[in-house]
Amino acid sequence: MFRRLFLTVFLFMLIGCTASLEPEGSAAQITQETKDEVMTQITELDGSEWRWSWGSFDDTSIVAPPTRNVTLKFADGRIGGNGSCNNYFADYTQDGEQLTFSPIGSTRKACDKATMASESVFLLALGSAVSFSINGPNLELQLSNGFLNFIIDTPMETTLFVAPQFAECVTMESQKCVQVRYTAASDWQNFFDEIEGFTYEPGFDYQLRVLVEPDTAVLPEGSFLAYKLLEVVSKTPVP
Repeated sequence: MFRRLFLTVFLFMLIGCTASLEPEGSAAQITQETKDEVMTQITELDGSEWRWSWGSFDDTSIVAPPTRNVTLKFADGRIGGNGSCNNYFADYTQDGEQLTFSPIGSTRKACDKATMASESVFLLALGSAVSFSINGPNLELQLSNGFLNFIIDTPMETTLFVAPQFAECVTMESQKCVQVRYTAASDWQNFFDEIEGFTYEPGFDYQLRVLVEPDTAVLPEGSFLAYKLLEVVSKTPVP
């Protein structure tokens, strides 16, 4: 419980992402039924589904409601989802990493004032998106004045590189962190989640294949991900 609370605070502080890794066993086994539902590493928006976690809009930090899911789906040139109370919809145009939305429409269901206020800000922010970037299971929409961060809302397989040494973490208490990245060219980032079936040994460069999915043990308390090892692609000693 303390770890979950710590992660929630850490996420809201906007510092780094994801924890010490759990011991290695055999790679996670995926049933055929699950495999049919798993997305491979995402390289484009069409067909992807996301869950909003946090962001910044008009120089103000904003976060998803802790007890409601705010979703975003791209399909066939349209977006849709739930803003926490109402369903919303719009057309989208993508040109490389550039992104524009048509005026966003929504249903007119009434919820409590706090939920309606949060939804209104989210939809205003979403409508001002100008570009995007995808980093493994994370989507960031760059806005005209801010950004929105999302996590994947469906299971996906992705590559995960793990650095050979621990790094100092900036947290509420002193600790060392494993560092990861989703492509060989991206920056290292602190990792605060667990990878089921994996034991980390310092002194090795790792390339892993992992299954990533929303952590139902946490949601809707917070927006976190669960990782399972599928394969150790490579484990290279570093002098």
